[in-house]
Parts: sequence; structure tokens; C-alpha cells
Amino acid sequence: TQAVIMHIHTGDSHLVALTNLFNVSKKYVILMERWKNHNFMEDIKKLRKDKLIKWEEIYFYYKISEETKKPHLLICSKTPLEYTELIDYDMMPQN
Repeated sequence: TQAVIMHIHTGDSHLVALTNLFNVSKKYVILMERWKNHNFMEDIKKLRKDKLIKWEEIYFYYKISEETKKPHLLICSKTPLEYTELIDYDMMPQN
């Protein structure tokens, strides 16, 4: 996604969108959003815990923008990847 889910604020509609993304994806979900609009990492973890996302494991990574030198992509994978693991969502830019 690119600046899509960040605009969904009606009820739990953004959670439905995330659930659908994960359940149609075979390996990866890559988000480029405004990180302060939703706590995407916590939302995804909760959806998986509630068994709404069917993936056995979800690994979280981020990619740094060459322009801003800040994280700009959240990469979710079913399998481990050779990217920098996202441990703390607060490191995602909040502006």
C-alpha cells in the first residue's frame, strides 16, 4: 500500500483492510503509510493473535529512505528476510 490505509478511520475499517491484505498475500505485505495515523505493527500483531490473519509467523522489517534517511517502508514477511528487523514501532517517523 502507499498512503491508503492511513486514510481509513471509520470504525475498524482499517483493520478489515489489513486483514484482507494479509489473507490474500502469499509472502509479503509492504506498507508505505503515515505511521502516526495507526499503530500498524500493534494492529497486525493483534489481528494475528485473534486469528484473523492466518499467517503462522509475521516478521517485521523496515527500509530506510535514501532521501530522508528515515524508515519509510514497513515490510511484513511470512519468513525471515535479510532486512533490518523492526522491534520498536516508535522508531517509525511520526510526522
